Amino acid sequence: MTLKSIGYINSKDAYAQDSSKQSEIDEIANRAELNAAQACLRLRRWDDAVRHCDNVLKRHPLEAKALYRKATALRQKGEYDEVRKCLSALQSINPSLGQYLLQSVNKEDKQHKHEEKKLWNDAFRNLEAEKDSVQQPEESWWQKVREYFWCCRRRRPQKEE
Repeated sequence: MTLKSIGYINSKDAYAQDSSKQSEIDEIANRAELNAAQACLRLRRWDDAVRHCDNVLKRHPLEAKALYRKATALRQKGEYDEVRKCLSALQSINPSLGQYLLQSVNKEDKQHKHEEKKLWNDAFRNLEAEKDSVQQPEESWWQKVREYFWCCRRRRPQKEE
C-alpha cells in the first residue's frame, strides 16, 4: 500500500468500527512513512525526512526509529537544539543509543560554533585590513577646476564704492 492509498482509506473511515483493521492500517502507514523518511535521508532531502517522521510521531510519539531519523535529518540541517529535543525523547526509549548520539551532536555543535566564530573573526579582520588599505581617491579634473575657480573668487578684491 502507498501513503496515498492509506490516506484515502483513513479519510473515508472505511475501518473506523473495526479496531483490529484500523490498527493494521496504522502499522502499515507507520512503516511506509518510516521507509519514506529513510529514502529522503539517502536523497539528502532533510525537510521531507523530518515531515515523514513528524507524521509517524503524531500517531506514536515514542517511536524510536522516527525519533532517530528525525534527529539525523535535523542534525544534517544544523538545527542542534531540535536534535537535542529528539534525542532526549529517544533516551527514554533507548538510553545507550540516545546518549551516544547526544555526545556526537554536542561535539559537532561545539566544532561548528568554533568554525563559525573563526569565520566571523577572519571576516572582520579582513574588513579592517581593507579599510586601512583604502586610500583616498585622487581628485578628478572637475574637482580641481572647481577648486581653482573657487579660490579665484575668494582672492578677487572687491570694488569699493
